[in-house]
Amino acid sequence: MNIEVKFNNKFMFYEKTFLNKRILVKGYCIFEDQIYTELSFINLINKYSDTIENVEYFLNKIDGLFIFYIETEDNVVFSVDLIRSLPIFYSLRNSDLVISDDANYIKSKLKLDTLNNDNVEEFIATSFVSGNQTLIDNLYQVESGQFVVFRKSLKTILTKNYFYYHASIVQNKNIDELYDKIQTIESNTFSKLIKSLNNKTCVIPLSGGYDSRYIVSMLKKLNYKKVICYTYGKEDSFEVNISKKVADQLGFEWIYINYTESLVKETVDSLKFKDFNIYASGLSSVPHFQDFIAVNYLHTKKLIPEDSVFIPGHSGDLLGGSHLRGIISTMKSKYIHNLNDLSTIIKKHFYKKNYANSTNLDSSIYKEKIDNYFLNLKDYKTKNYIFLSDTWDISNRQAKFIVNSCRVYDFFNYEFRLPLFDKELSLFWLSIPIKYKLNQILYENYLDRVVFSKEKIAFSKRKIVLNNSFKIILKGMLGEKIFGFIKKILLNKKQDEMVFNCFNLFNKHMSKTITTKEYQFSHFHIDHMSAVWYLQLLKECNDNNN
Repeated sequence: MNIEVKFNNKFMFYEKTFLNKRILVKGYCIFEDQIYTELSFINLINKYSDTIENVEYFLNKIDGLFIFYIETEDNVVFSVDLIRSLPIFYSLRNSDLVISDDANYIKSKLKLDTLNNDNVEEFIATSFVSGNQTLIDNLYQVESGQFVVFRKSLKTILTKNYFYYHASIVQNKNIDELYDKIQTIESNTFSKLIKSLNNKTCVIPLSGGYDSRYIVSMLKKLNYKKVICYTYGKEDSFEVNISKKVADQLGFEWIYINYTESLVKETVDSLKFKDFNIYASGLSSVPHFQDFIAVNYLHTKKLIPEDSVFIPGHSGDLLGGSHLRGIISTMKSKYIHNLNDLSTIIKKHFYKKNYANSTNLDSSIYKEKIDNYFLNLKDYKTKNYIFLSDTWDISNRQAKFIVNSCRVYDFFNYEFRLPLFDKELSLFWLSIPIKYKLNQILYENYLDRVVFSKEKIAFSKRKIVLNNSFKIILKGMLGEKIFGFIKKILLNKKQDEMVFNCFNLFNKHMSKTITTKEYQFSHFHIDHMSAVWYLQLLKECNDNNN
């Protein structure tokens, strides 16, 4: 029996061997309001590593961004954090168990080359592979809030959920009481953030939206001075204009990176960009490439310190209720009564985004994957079914697509933080009654009236919202596909105003390089196009290695 573990040397990696135990860690954890990294993190884990039960107890007590690996004489245990900010992949083949934060390393090591066709279709349609599978057969990923146990004597693998995002209670309070509660929790959250920074410079991707503005507002409020903001896209974009106004008002340094067509084309054609996409995907997620140009620019021009920490705004809008309207619009009745209704709605909402091959997704296999996800969760039947749609979203789309965008930071050897996914803060927002979550009523009103107004940065963000009743009438008259097509055209007329990250330029130059006829994709949907572009790149890499 051969066991190999290989973590790349990024994000506070540390390793220590004891008398009969080996522990590897990356990242940091928060335990009883104290920050633990590197050796202190290892020594803390060691105290709780004698039994599987103690490991699970420990995981339930901590927060932070981390992965760890424990090997004893009898077992191997490895885990990711609550949101899978740092990934772990593994494969057991014949007598070899290989564990790594680099999926491509395992693929190469064990010569795993077989694409799973069902997972490829899901990948194109949703931008990720749900559950613990990947694009490759016999290569698995650890899901958010999970740990994995390998028993050496039995040669068996057991996967356990130690945490999942859900509303354990609903906050039945009035607005003023909720505002007071938020202020207490956010003070704790951002105090822990600042403690974890250890006086390093934090770099904020500051858009015109609310989430990143929330972060810089709290840093200003807590008098943290080592802050650099940046944004990118077209110079006349409303996102760029608001970003600059916010940074200027708060007195923070602001850097602008102009995404010209020639720069995007040069980047798309570069070997470095292709290397990044192979690294960032983890054979399970469509890479987030729009930040690549900006971070590469900041890095190569040495505009930020080498030990800078990036702090994106993932995923305040979701916690505030941004995705709820989309879920409710797919419901046939006012209530979700059972798991069948819930999985059907999730499949319809996440798996049919104008995808050219969407008919292939009518197979029951995708609905079955969603069913199995909930069946593996403890006490899911006692939870509000509408709130459980957020649970699935966070474990899958948020963890594997949105949060996975942080691979661009560690590709360039930078750390990152995700304060809006702080355990206490996120669980509070998930517990907000639906009436306050629809259209993000509580989240945006709180930020505008309480947080932003004090700093004089309550600038409105651009929104285009179609009335739900109007949408239902149009869909009924035109059909869903034609409605989606017309809506896309209407939105594209104002693309320069609405989309600050120049998706149209990436789409234009990346789609030109797609020659494969194996996969169909919608030219109107950047995620579908980039998924197919990545699959073609993956095939080219495989061909070159064979």
